[in-house]
Amino acid sequence: PGWTAGAALHYQRDPLVYDTDEGTTRLVADAFGLDLSGSVSIGELVQLGLTVPTYLRVTSDTDPDRTVLGDAGLHLKAGGGNDTVRAAVLVATTLPLGASRYYLGSSSPAVQLGGAADLGFGPLYASLNAGVRLQALQELDNASLGSHVFLRAAVGVQATDRIAIALESRSRLDVLRQSDFVGSADLLLGVHRTGPGLSPYIAG
Repeated sequence: PGWTAGAALHYQRDPLVYDTDEGTTRLVADAFGLDLSGSVSIGELVQLGLTVPTYLRVTSDTDPDRTVLGDAGLHLKAGGGNDTVRAAVLVATTLPLGASRYYLGSSSPAVQLGGAADLGFGPLYASLNAGVRLQALQELDNASLGSHVFLRAAVGVQATDRIAIALESRSRLDVLRQSDFVGSADLLLGVHRTGPGLSPYIAG
């Protein structure tokens, strides 16, 4: 039992682009962020966490450069295991802090329910995180997104004591048919440093 704190710098190029017959508008062109996080353990099996994403500099074709607070998140995790297998139940809620008007957050609170499992076999590891996100319908012109199922899976290898290489897949599916959104999937290959201290992560 104890507490942890962390900060993660990240950069995204053209994460939200709007294409029409008249041309392309970059609603979010560049986003340089700093995600702050902290957690405290309650006993051996329960962990309570807080995340506050901050976008230090955001540019677009429609608004001047700005600094924006993202949606704050409260997270509850309960689970356990050993060096080979670990499993947990995850409950989270996000609270909007005004980032939705800049296309960087939700306009209303959301609740996320899911589970996670991790497997380790020497230097090889695999992880799975799945669940459902319940949120109000959000619309942008002819696109909309509501409650959906999400799935994140990763496999990797601990190449050295401090370097890991991972292949990660992220997908979401509108099984509730609440919006015109059907589904999406991303595949990322990343290299990151493990252990305490600064941990750079490169993915594409």
